[in-house]
Amino acid sequence: MLMNMTKNVSVLCFCLLLLKTASNATTERVSVAPSIVPENLSDDGVKKASYGADISWPMQHDRVSTNYPWLPHNVDPENNPIPVEYIGMPLQPLGDRQKAFEEFMQGCRESAKERAFLCDEYQKGNVVDGLNQPPRMTNYTDLGFKKIRAPEAIFKLIREFWEANKHLEQEEVWEPGNIITNSWAVPSTMVAVEDDTLPGGGHELQSKIYNMANEIIQEWTGQKSFPTSVYGIRVYKDGAILAPHVDRLPLVSSMIINVDQDVDEDWVLEVIGHDGHAYNVTQKPGDLVLYESHSIIHGRPFPLKGRYYANIFIHFAPLTAIEDGVASARDDLSGTLSEEETGSKVTSASDAAAFGDLAYLQEIAEKDPTLLFQKDENLWQPIHEAARSGNLAILEYLVAQGADINARTYFNQTVLDAALYFTKDETHPLIQKLRELGATSSGIIDFEVEDEETEEEADELEDEEADALADEF
Repeated sequence: MLMNMTKNVSVLCFCLLLLKTASNATTERVSVAPSIVPENLSDDGVKKASYGADISWPMQHDRVSTNYPWLPHNVDPENNPIPVEYIGMPLQPLGDRQKAFEEFMQGCRESAKERAFLCDEYQKGNVVDGLNQPPRMTNYTDLGFKKIRAPEAIFKLIREFWEANKHLEQEEVWEPGNIITNSWAVPSTMVAVEDDTLPGGGHELQSKIYNMANEIIQEWTGQKSFPTSVYGIRVYKDGAILAPHVDRLPLVSSMIINVDQDVDEDWVLEVIGHDGHAYNVTQKPGDLVLYESHSIIHGRPFPLKGRYYANIFIHFAPLTAIEDGVASARDDLSGTLSEEETGSKVTSASDAAAFGDLAYLQEIAEKDPTLLFQKDENLWQPIHEAARSGNLAILEYLVAQGADINARTYFNQTVLDAALYFTKDETHPLIQKLRELGATSSGIIDFEVEDEETEEEADELEDEEADALADEF
């Protein structure tokens, strides 16, 4: 559904990069960075690096810089013209990071087997988001992140839950091809605070965490906020990598709390600030990092060295996005790729719902309102895409236009099923709204099964068509 759109945008962005490089070939020269050693900002575990995006990991383009300091044009620029392929490429002070990335991707492909193509599609989507999403977002702080100590009350609450349940961790399930972590090599585990089967876990604990965290977020951003997701406690193990990325909406203003660790060296969180610089942030248990996750590229691109690293993610969005109605939600939190950037406008109501493009949905409705309920080959409607993306504003608009909140897919899955599976958060505002409206669940929320069966049916259809063609000859 969204795969082809993501692929097209990724290819176009790469082409635009090539055009930019070619146009600058005769006018730009690469200068050697003054230092490859991160500059200390303070003694609190936050260091400003001499580089930005696409150095430690591909973040906004499909490759990292290979412009090493020891290359002749950097060692002696007066006597060595810059080769065309290095024009405009930033200096690479971290060594052969391209090799590390390619090994990571190959591990994903080998694990995904016949679905190996999903690894590359996910990465293309990551690059598109990293390039296009940050400049479209409303930012609420100057730099985009801040490290503090977690208030004693919230850390004590989370830590007590951790101590009571850390021996009950369960392996986290990642869909084939997901490249956010190298889960195929180093499975992460969860001790989920929302899990009411764990002692002390469940909705009450989750609400307490939200309320305490919200005070911190609101003071930092200056915005009234509502909770959108709490995720964790996630436990990473030795060798784990968290690929740099930006979060999908409505994850906007967020925090990471280090709950516990047993490491041989600090596991660095790398963020790209609003100033374009990379910052290396280290955390001890009880340290809290505030970050605008919708516009700050963040990740841990260097492998964890140690036994485990446990943290929790708590996400919020500005309340104005709900109070001011659906138009504000789009203007304040999201954007849509323009026709010039994608090469083709968002072409369907399902695409518009998935990308949060309310204006285009309204344009479609004016021309032909029935398209708002159009079904694809799997009987997915735009309202299912709104549920999948967790976009409450789009869902409310579609419902107001007459969309069926209990519409079912080919595999009998409902709108609520899609929301539960893809948001993974029972307290998400969209899920609460669906329940208020009377939405029901079929109990079938494994959407990976749907993908597998759809592929099998497609293969069978191809075989039938091939046989028919053979019979003709």
